[in-house]
Amino acid sequence: MKLSANKIYTLNDWTFTKNIPDDERILRVKIYLKSPDQNSYIHLEIPERKKFSNNHFKARFNKLINNSIISDYEIIGNKVKPRGIITKIKLSELSLIAKLQFVDYIFIDKMNGAKKKKDKKELEFFCVRMTVLIQVEGVFSGMQTYEDRFVLIKAKDFEDAYRKLEKQEQVYVKPYLNTDMRLVRWKIISYDDCYSTGIKNLEEFNNKEGVEVFSKLGTRKVDSKNTWDGK
Repeated sequence: MKLSANKIYTLNDWTFTKNIPDDERILRVKIYLKSPDQNSYIHLEIPERKKFSNNHFKARFNKLINNSIISDYEIIGNKVKPRGIITKIKLSELSLIAKLQFVDYIFIDKMNGAKKKKDKKELEFFCVRMTVLIQVEGVFSGMQTYEDRFVLIKAKDFEDAYRKLEKQEQVYVKPYLNTDMRLVRWKIISYDDCYSTGIKNLEEFNNKEGVEVFSKLGTRKVDSKNTWDGK
């Protein structure tokens, strides 16, 4: 059975455990509607843009729920701006839904007679932010230098990234003699944050546009010098 794989994102995540016909295999799916092309309404004032977008989704939502395949459903989003539906369909009907031009993509949540494959986590680069103190032998007062350090490490997830760095702590604290013949060590005193870069291969670091390795959102008071009217 050929399906529009470019719209059905999770079909390959399932292994059929029972040999049953496609029209007897029931799926619980999330069906998302296509967004309007912003060039078709960017010229409008902001309130009118919202109205245009809402009407766009309502029209396509009505087309979808009036399709003979759809019976019971839950709305994704809300009645003002329905982004899609959650419903049950047969596997034999999946390709028919995927062919609808106003459907953007489909996720399969459940499937009878099938088992979801276990996710195999790919290693990716995480950027861990840490605070490192420079400790000098015999210095117990005055100012102390610290380092705000960012380290890239390949790991399965956030916990794995922290765990790998914790195992390497003794490498960082190995002492050495400075010019005053005092022992010095760089000691990690805290792991402050961890950022998923989404980068899995070294080749991605060659991107001519650069790659984002750390990001943190904050807020500040609006300054008229840094505002934008959209023009």
